Amino acid sequence: MDLTVPATAGACTRLAELQDGLCWRQNANYTDVTFLDRYGYCELLGPNGHWHTDAVAVGVLLLGPDTFYPEHAHPAREHYVVLGGTAEWWQHGGGWRRLPPGSLIEHASGQPHAMRTARQPLLAAYLWHDHLQHGAKLTSHRREASDE
Repeated sequence: MDLTVPATAGACTRLAELQDGLCWRQNANYTDVTFLDRYGYCELLGPNGHWHTDAVAVGVLLLGPDTFYPEHAHPAREHYVVLGGTAEWWQHGGGWRRLPPGSLIEHASGQPHAMRTARQPLLAAYLWHDHLQHGAKLTSHRREASDE
């Protein structure tokens, strides 16, 4: 099953070609073992990335199928582009939105947000503009059961 669209297929193919050399990480603020088994990110460009810069952080997030990424927030402004898989995204002040590959998501500084996958995994590229030294912290576990 193809989880991409033409606009994102090239990026996914290139990441697959590079996969053996990518360094995947997990946020040290997260401790739920079930979540950690289905979550990881790879910073490609940034303070801890494969290519170093202190100006931005650019990378990819991977969530496995049937995974809930709990409500969290961070000081950094964040943009996502969904590369593969359709997932649901929640932001404080709005409800859950089902977003397919090619979708753009923006989170303001400090804005609580969450994601959840169903049968499809999620691969999304992210860009952090500022506050690169401050990681995300969980703010609540209540969003999984809620359709707010």
